[in-house]
Amino acid sequence: MSYINAAVAAAFEEVASGLEERVEHFSSSYATDEDVVKAQFLSEIVDELRRVGAQLTE
Repeated sequence: MSYINAAVAAAFEEVASGLEERVEHFSSSYATDEDVVKAQFLSEIVDELRRVGAQLTE
């Protein structure tokens, strides 16, 4: 694993964690069906960032 890959993976995790916190706040603050769909979409982005970050460090 290169140092660059590790740095990029750490950045992805940082972004994913921040986005996840916002999604949790967003989900608890708003309850319309449209907002729930948006929160689910953002959660999928979080999962994808973490998946790609994990691949970089394999």
